[in-house]
Amino acid sequence: MASEPIASDVPESSLDATGYKDAESNDEFTGFYWTGIPSHISFANLLYLRFPSMVEGTVNKALHAHVQEVQDRLSRDAQYYDLAPYYDVVQDEEEPDILHSGLFDVPAHLQAKAQSLEYGDATQPPQGLLRRAALSGATEISDDVKANMNWAMGEVVASG
Repeated sequence: MASEPIASDVPESSLDATGYKDAESNDEFTGFYWTGIPSHISFANLLYLRFPSMVEGTVNKALHAHVQEVQDRLSRDAQYYDLAPYYDVVQDEEEPDILHSGLFDVPAHLQAKAQSLEYGDATQPPQGLLRRAALSGATEISDDVKANMNWAMGEVVASG
């Protein structure tokens, strides 16, 4: 049976004669360390502790890549290049699980152009660029989050 790796920052008094941590040695994680539990439990605990920050980092990384892609696409369009810096994905203040994508904080002199981009006008047919970006980007964002989470979880195990 494998033993838990002994960390250098663990006080000597928390180890028994066999080198295992006692359950009482760390009040914050009581029950995680029992005599005889294999070392992979410590990796699971480490993953549990790092999971929220890993999710936040990977989602932000994927959303940033999506925003950059849409902004690049808009900046290459001769008619709508000046709207590119205003595309963003923001988190809902009341429901943190909901994200909103679109043009935010558009100046008044560009409002008509922003409406024309999505819904069209007398000279321009509707393009629905923002809706298409959000819908087509969902799969790419999901795949990017999955790949980044796999990498981050591998880092936890490797650094364990």
